[in-house]
Amino acid sequence: MNRILFAGLAMASVCFSGCEPPEAGAQTSSLVVPSIVIAIVHSGGGNAGAVYDRDYVVLVNRADVPFATTELSLQYGSGSGTTALGATESTRTELPDRTLAPGQAMLVPGAFGSGAGAALPASDVDDATPIAMATSGGRLALVRGAASLGCNGGSLPCDAAALDRVIDRVAWGSAVFAETSPVAAPSNAQALVRASSGCTDSDDNAADFAREAPTTRSFADAPIRCVDPADAGIVVADASVDAGGVIDASLGLHPSDVQGAAYLSPLTGTIVSDLRGVVTYVESRRFAIEAPGDPLASNAVFVKTSGAPPVAVGSLVSVDGVVREERPSCSSCRDGDSRLLSTTTVEASRIVQLGRAELPPAARIDASFPESYATTGPDLDREASLRPESDALDRLERLEARRVELVDAVVVSPTRIRSDGRRTLAVLPSLGRDRRTSALLLPAAADGTFGDAFVLVDTATAPLPMLHVGDSFEGTSIGVVDTEQGRPVVRVVAWRGARHREVTPTNRPSPEADSTTVASFNAHGLSAVDDASRFAAIARVLVESLGGPDLVVLEEISDDSGSTNDGTVTARETLARLEDAIAAASGPRYASHSVDPVDGEDGGAPGANIRPVLLVRSDRGIVVEARAGDPVGVALDDRGHVSPNPARLGVDESAFVDSRKPLVVELSTEDESFVLIGVHLRSHLGDGPRLGRIQPPDRPNESRRLEQVVAIATFVDRLERSRRGRPVIVAGDFNDGPDAVSLVPLVERGVLPARLDRPDDGATFLYEGLVTSFDRVHLSPSLAPRVRSSQVVHVAATRADGVSDHDPIVVELGPRAAEPRASGCSFASGRAGARGGLRCTAILAAILLGLRRSRRCP
Repeated sequence: MNRILFAGLAMASVCFSGCEPPEAGAQTSSLVVPSIVIAIVHSGGGNAGAVYDRDYVVLVNRADVPFATTELSLQYGSGSGTTALGATESTRTELPDRTLAPGQAMLVPGAFGSGAGAALPASDVDDATPIAMATSGGRLALVRGAASLGCNGGSLPCDAAALDRVIDRVAWGSAVFAETSPVAAPSNAQALVRASSGCTDSDDNAADFAREAPTTRSFADAPIRCVDPADAGIVVADASVDAGGVIDASLGLHPSDVQGAAYLSPLTGTIVSDLRGVVTYVESRRFAIEAPGDPLASNAVFVKTSGAPPVAVGSLVSVDGVVREERPSCSSCRDGDSRLLSTTTVEASRIVQLGRAELPPAARIDASFPESYATTGPDLDREASLRPESDALDRLERLEARRVELVDAVVVSPTRIRSDGRRTLAVLPSLGRDRRTSALLLPAAADGTFGDAFVLVDTATAPLPMLHVGDSFEGTSIGVVDTEQGRPVVRVVAWRGARHREVTPTNRPSPEADSTTVASFNAHGLSAVDDASRFAAIARVLVESLGGPDLVVLEEISDDSGSTNDGTVTARETLARLEDAIAAASGPRYASHSVDPVDGEDGGAPGANIRPVLLVRSDRGIVVEARAGDPVGVALDDRGHVSPNPARLGVDESAFVDSRKPLVVELSTEDESFVLIGVHLRSHLGDGPRLGRIQPPDRPNESRRLEQVVAIATFVDRLERSRRGRPVIVAGDFNDGPDAVSLVPLVERGVLPARLDRPDDGATFLYEGLVTSFDRVHLSPSLAPRVRSSQVVHVAATRADGVSDHDPIVVELGPRAAEPRASGCSFASGRAGARGGLRCTAILAAILLGLRRSRRCP
C-alpha cells in the first residue's frame, strides 16, 4: 500500500454512542442515547465578532429511522441563574410538528444581538419570543412537552419525572446540568458544534462538542446520515500481541514524516496511510502516537477521532487519515488572521491495532532548553526549518505531541480551575538558572527571552494538586507537549508527589493615627450574584492582610447581575454586601463611591459592566463632598473643585471607547484636600500572544493605553492649573509595568509609583508563570516624600485559593508636615527636583529606551 494517498479518497466518520455514566453528585436519567440531539449552539449571535446576527440552535436526527418533533420544546437557563429552565416564554421555544428523515436537521432561531453579523439563513421555527443565550455560560435542554421543566439541575434539582422528559441537554462555561461535564464557553465568533456532523453522542458534553466557527443546517439541507460504528473503519487486532518491545522504523509512515522540520506539516491536506506509532496519550477524542524518525522533526503526532479513541496507552497502531493544521479562531485578531500557533493533527478514518510496544523514553526539559524564544520571524509558519538548539519556540515545536519529563519542578503560578473543570499551573523546571525574586516569583521575560516557565494542564489520569507559588513537585513529572488556544502547554499524565512550602501570612497593622493608607486591589469581577464566601474572602484580604486601609481603589466590580447581559448597570447591592462583609470580618465601616457606566460601553465581560470603585473609611475624617454636575464627564468649577464628585474621566474621548473610564474623586481632611483617580486601563486582549507565530508580537493596545494616560495627564495638568500643588493620587490596574512607554506622560509630570519597601518584589499579576507590576499607586511630587511604606501583599495571585488573579498593593503616607523621606521622586514642571532627581531621570531614560517593557498576553 502506498504510504501517501492524495486527496480524493473518501474518509469514513466514526460515531460512538453510549449511556451517560453517573458522577458524584450528578443527576442522571435512565433514558438511552436519544435519536434527536442538539448538534449546534450559537450563543453569541449579533455581538461583536459574530458570524450571524442572532443566536440559533441546530437539531439533528442521528437515527436510521425518521423522527417526529411533535410536542417537543427547547428550554434554556442562564449559567448561574436560579430559575427553572423554560420558566418564561423568552426561555422556551416550542418546536413545530415535523418529521426529520435520518440525518436531517432543524434550524431553531434565537434572539437577535446588537446588530453584528450576517442575516441567519431561513429557519424552520417561528417564535415570537426567541431565546437569548449567553456565551459565558448556559444550559439548554430538548424536552418532551411545552411546559417548563420546573428545575435547572442546580439550585432547583430535577426529580425523576423531570429527567424522564429530557431528550438531550448541553451546558457550557460554568453552568451545571451538563451531560457528565460542560463544554468550555465559546466566544462570539464560535459555536458549540457536536462532532461528526451531529452523530457523536458519548453523553459527555465536553467530549462531544468543540468550539468552532458557526455553520448552519436546516430542514432544506440534504441529510447527513450517521455512520454505524461497525462500518467506520476501526479494525482491532489482537492487542495482546507483543511487538517485540520496539517499533520497527522500517515499516509504515513515521510521525516525523507528517510533522516535517518546520512549523507546518509538508503533508497538510494530504491523505496518509499506515502511519505507525505507539500510543502515549489518550483523551476524549484524540490520542498521540510516537515512533523513531527524523531527529530534526517531532517524532510524535496527535490523531483525532470522532468519538472515544479505540486505543490504550502502549498500543501499537497503524492510522489512515488526512493531515490538518488545527489553529484556534481569533475574533480579536486584525483582519481575522490568527496569530496563534497551530497543532499538526491527523484526522483518522481507519485505525488498526497491531499489538503492544514499549513507550519511548521521555525527552527531558532541563538546562539545555534555550533562553531565547524566537530569533526567527516575523511569521514562524513561513520558516523553512526549525532551530531547536537556539530558539525555545522551535524546541517546543520539535517536541509537539512528544512525551517529556520535568524534574523537581517549582510552582511559579498557582493552580487555577478553569470553566471546563481543567486545572492549570505554571512551573520552573530544573533548568540550572533561577531568575526568581525574593518572593519566589518569576519576572516577566525581557524581549526575546523565553522566561523558563512551562504551563501544565491536568488530565483525567493525573489531576493536578492545588499548589501555591513556591510549592514544588518531587522527582519526575511526565507529560505530553501540546498547543492549547495557540500556546504551548504540557498535559501532565503522571507526577510522583508534591511538597508545600510553609508561608507565614502577611498581615498589616491598622493605619497610624497620623497617616493615610491607600490600597489598590482587583476584585476579579465581584458581583452580587457571587456567594457569601467570596465576599467574606475579599473582606479578609482588606481587613487582615491590608489592615483596613483608609482608601481602597477596587477594580473589576461588576454590576449586580454579573455577566448576565440584562441591561443592569448599578452595583449598589454588590457594594452593600461587600461593606457588610468587611464589617462582619471585624473591619471598619466603608462608604463606597463610584459612577455607573453606560450599559455595554466599558469593556470587560459582556453584560458585566465592570467599573472602578473607591472605598473610604468612615471613621478617619476623610470626607467626599457629593457635588452635582454634568453626568457625562468631569469638570472643575471656578474654585477648582471636581464636578460632579465623584465623576468619570474620558467619557467623551476616543481613547476610552469600549474601555473602563477612570473614576475621579475629590477628598478632604481637616488640613488638606486631594484628588484620587482610580484607573483600570485597557487590557491586552487582542494583542498578539507572547508565544505566538508572529515574532515580535503585535501589541496594538500599547498605543491605546498611551492615549488613555495622555488623557489622565492632561486632567492632572488641569488640576494643577486650578490649584497649584494640590496632591494627586493615581491608583489602580495600569495593565503595564512601571517602566512602560505608555506611562511617559505621567512620568513627565512627576506622578510616579511609590518606591517599594522591597524593590525586587513589586509583582502583582501572574500570567503563564511570569509576573509583572500592573497594580500600583502613583503619587504627585508633593506626596512622594511622604511615603512611609509601600508593599505588595502576596495573598491572592500567588495562591491557589486566592480570590483574585491580582495581588493588592498598599502605600502608607505620613502627614503633610512630616519630614521628607528618601522614597519616591518628583519632577517639577517636567524637570528633576532636588530630591530623587537622579532616580527619576534614570526611570525616564529607561522608559524612553523601551527597556524592561512589561509583557502580558490576552
